[in-house]
Amino acid sequence: MKIKNNFLLSVALLSAFSSAQVSCSEDNRWSDEFKQAMINLTNSVLQVGLSVYTMKKTMKEASFTVYKAGTIKDNFESVAGNHEAKESFKDIIEYLKNPAKYHAIGAKVTSGILMTGNPGTGKTLLARSLAGEANCAFISASGS
Repeated sequence: MKIKNNFLLSVALLSAFSSAQVSCSEDNRWSDEFKQAMINLTNSVLQVGLSVYTMKKTMKEASFTVYKAGTIKDNFESVAGNHEAKESFKDIIEYLKNPAKYHAIGAKVTSGILMTGNPGTGKTLLARSLAGEANCAFISASGS
């Protein structure tokens, strides 16, 4: 006799066990501490996995452009206005062209110039023209 329904199978087995006076008990092979440790481990793995997934989705690739020395065609003539900034950069251009002169008086090498301001105010053009005037390399990086 084949029983296709699981419920009928359960009822048939239960009636067979009760008529044979078979008792069923839970086999507690796993201790409560082990069960709790496995739950904690699973929770930790899921949290780390979700964090890594979220970080990969939210992080964007950094966008930057490297201009080699001598390849920059911009200079201060291509920058309209902003005369105060151009005057301030003349000292930096002189330092970049003749660093030995400034090392003799104890000046230290700069690691870079950070320009901040509103979008569209000409920061990149001014920095690229500075590098063109000094004939040095230029890295344009976007932080957004």
